[in-house]
Amino acid sequence: MIQEHVLKPCQSPRCAVPRVVQMWTPQLAGKVFFNVDVVVFSANSSSDIGVMVREHLGHRLMPCRQSFQDSTSAELAEAQALRCATVLAREENFHNILVQIICS
Repeated sequence: MIQEHVLKPCQSPRCAVPRVVQMWTPQLAGKVFFNVDVVVFSANSSSDIGVMVREHLGHRLMPCRQSFQDSTSAELAEAQALRCATVLAREENFHNILVQIICS
């Protein structure tokens, strides 16, 4: 009985659905997008965060970059980046925002 199941041919995991190439489409009009990314340098216990503010068509409105010492946690760096994005949104009087985080 075990041999029946072990030697039984299995179906290939491949999918027969053709690949669809998605083209970029403009985001929601009126929204301001904050693209957030971080990098952690464990060798010198620091991290850098970057925030790019874009309007709904993808045009850059402003960048923001900060460095932090004694920060080797990716989660802490992401939290600092989110804080930077929200402070920047408040300072620039942006109300209808969407934050996009790049996680790896």
